[in-house]
Amino acid sequence: MVGVPGTYKVYPVEYKRGRPKKGDEDVIQLVAQTMCLEEMLLCQINKGYLYYEQIKHRVEVSITETWRGKVRQMAKEMHDYYDRKYTPRVKTGPHCKSCSLQHICLPELMTKRSVKSYIEGRLSD
Repeated sequence: MVGVPGTYKVYPVEYKRGRPKKGDEDVIQLVAQTMCLEEMLLCQINKGYLYYEQIKHRVEVSITETWRGKVRQMAKEMHDYYDRKYTPRVKTGPHCKSCSLQHICLPELMTKRSVKSYIEGRLSD
């Protein structure tokens, strides 16, 4: 907190094992964490950092209203799914191999025949 003796500015740093991704997921995560910190600490944070272990480099990220809006929209979408008791289908791909939720998600099961299809097939025999 600028101008108050004995206090400090908050700059969140998100550590990543790999290298920067092509998508926005790392930035979105950092912005969501920043918004949580702002609420907890009652402060305004205008930048944060992504540190990538594989390239040993820290990337500064401006926490803009545009990024905040994207986080709010994603949170709204997740709440809508929850309210509708809807679980979206998993979009599998090479990214699944490095995902920390792979043991929960089990993306390889998405390529199998659905239970509904199996039961319908057995009933028609």
